[in-house]
Amino acid sequence: YIPWGAPPAVLAHPVARTSSQGRETMATVYLHVGQAGNEIGGAFWTLAAQEPATRRWMFDDRGRCKAVFLDSEPKVVRGVANSIGVERIERHCALIDQSGRGNNWAMGFHGTSEVGGSRVADAALEALRWQWERCDWCSGATLCHSLGGGTGSGLGSLLLQALRDAHPRHYLTSVCVGPFALGELPLSAYNATLSLSYLQEFADALVMF
Repeated sequence: YIPWGAPPAVLAHPVARTSSQGRETMATVYLHVGQAGNEIGGAFWTLAAQEPATRRWMFDDRGRCKAVFLDSEPKVVRGVANSIGVERIERHCALIDQSGRGNNWAMGFHGTSEVGGSRVADAALEALRWQWERCDWCSGATLCHSLGGGTGSGLGSLLLQALRDAHPRHYLTSVCVGPFALGELPLSAYNATLSLSYLQEFADALVMF
């Protein structure tokens, strides 16, 4: 993977922040994985930035998204950053993996011969932890991904499992896009089946389109 900036600093304890009204703010951290997940994120955060009511608990004090963006194609993450605004994304929370997943769940979950899936997952978990520690009180994480591709399904399943192991008390929600019944990818049905098994085991809620 290639982070946009230096690795996030390691904090011993969560940093407590207070809103302008003097009350602690509950927040959810978002994780966008794969092309579909990042494209959803681009539209979602563009809309959220236009709503004043959401800025207090979806953006930090500098107006940056409480989110992590991850994909195996640099142009996808960069395109989302350009649509949202580069100034709204923490550079080390936009992770790029230079090795594709070939629309294969196994390659997304286990990684390729060049880059292991666990290494990419560790980088994403570190970025998520950094985001969590900057919240007053984080209730959980929302994973945006697809079920038919390789990165969203395989790497998304790996991240969901790792998140559940590392944070058993947090609420984990999956916002996913299912494949077409007659899709152009021959492995989409298998990818979706394997992903749904992990979602059933590790996710608290599922919003499927």
